[in-house]
Amino acid sequence: MGKIIIVGIGPGSKSYLTEQGKNYILNASILVGSQPALKLSRVLGAQPNKTYDYSLGMDSILAKIDSCLQEDRTVTVLVSGDPGYYSLCSLIKNKFSQDKIKIVPGISSLQLGLSKIQENWNDVDSISLHGRKNNLENCLLLMKSCDKLAILLGGDVDTHLFGEYICLNDSNFKKRKVTVLANLSWDSEQVFETTIEQLSNYPPYENCILFTNRESGEAGDCNSTKVSFSDKEIIKRNVPRTKEEIRAVLVSKMNLYRGAVVWDIGAGTGAISLECSSMVGPQGKVCAVERSTEALEVIKENKSKFQRNNIEIVAGEAPGVLGELPPPDKVIVGGSSGQLTPILNYLNQLESFTGPVVISTVALESFYTAWELFENQRGWELEIKQIQVNYMKTLNDNISIWAGQNPISILIATKFSNSSTIL
Repeated sequence: MGKIIIVGIGPGSKSYLTEQGKNYILNASILVGSQPALKLSRVLGAQPNKTYDYSLGMDSILAKIDSCLQEDRTVTVLVSGDPGYYSLCSLIKNKFSQDKIKIVPGISSLQLGLSKIQENWNDVDSISLHGRKNNLENCLLLMKSCDKLAILLGGDVDTHLFGEYICLNDSNFKKRKVTVLANLSWDSEQVFETTIEQLSNYPPYENCILFTNRESGEAGDCNSTKVSFSDKEIIKRNVPRTKEEIRAVLVSKMNLYRGAVVWDIGAGTGAISLECSSMVGPQGKVCAVERSTEALEVIKENKSKFQRNNIEIVAGEAPGVLGELPPPDKVIVGGSSGQLTPILNYLNQLESFTGPVVISTVALESFYTAWELFENQRGWELEIKQIQVNYMKTLNDNISIWAGQNPISILIATKFSNSSTIL
């Protein structure tokens, strides 16, 4: 059976390549990598039958890997640093079955860079701008909220462009100190400290890390770091909004983590999207899917109010628009417009998605549609809850009573890895 061996080659110098990684490279018959990675393989003495350069384009590379797997051949893919840290590994894992993939770890640029300045990295947040210029907004938010931050540059984002963007968009950071860690492990390696506004006084470094600490007394941005919200804070207008007590339960059941991609289907005001965005952090993304024009405007206002640039507003109806989105790690369905069965069928067909999908319903019909669907097939493990929130209400004669809200039925479904189409 064909396999994909993903080898982390470290920061580039052969002295930082692990012995196991070297052995896989020397025994490879098909090598895939960037020009520097393939050059390193030749320095080591590798003699593969075929090599494929990333300059062919990712679509072409993935097609060639797939063709090799169909022929039961093993492909060795070289990625810089460690495969689990901002590399091609994620793309390959989303494309191919995990039982066909073996990952050989390497030394990441983050490890090497922070060791140069004797900085522990267990409490360091990080973000990559390498080929991700649109992450600059999220990077600025992280600088406001994180005590320690490592920023990976590369592609079309170098130190000059980074400095210009930060100074233009928040002048408070002009004097912020940064350590530049450039060309790590190479003879041209540079490690020095400067300020963001003075980055332009040095050559433009591309393949580098910027490390920065929050300055003493520097305040964070409250809006960008809030984790939960009261109903009064969230703009509503005439759009349905999930009560804050219910949101707390729904979000907790999603088992979110930093860097996760969330689909919020039937997002309404975007209240749940806001809370999910806090949990996944700037490295993650929340896709707020909504078909109502009025609701889309409200989501936009809430996104702006709380400065949540990791929320992507998706106009349209599920499941039709889902194919345009990045693969999800977690899904919540608040409104389905009668499309609950097609939505769940779509999720079921995503090989990389195992859940949970959290479904909240008020209408009995919606609940029974979901419940019967899960009961009649074996592809999902199901947890069912019903929650009702009561509020104290004072009447005109100073008598207080409990005012009951509509009960909410919650279904939490986790897909088995070998599940088949629901219907």
